Amino acid sequence: MEFNNRQKKRLLKTNAIIEDIFDNGNIKKYNITTMEADVIARVYSNIVMGNSGRTINGRVKEFFENEGYKIKEDGIGWKINV
Repeated sequence: MEFNNRQKKRLLKTNAIIEDIFDNGNIKKYNITTMEADVIARVYSNIVMGNSGRTINGRVKEFFENEGYKIKEDGIGWKINV
């Protein structure tokens, strides 16, 4: 899947946050738990692979919402796209 420049910028920013969480241990800075960090990384990975990310965790949804991602309700959770 090809991403436009705005989407690439958003993905790079999210990648930098994920690296900050996992490489630098700054999880408290983002007010998330380790489980939520793992879900954020999984959702991000799915998006980069060209698929939609899915979650049932409200704080994960809020993280991506704050980063400007598109959120749609999907059953009991949310579908996240760039």
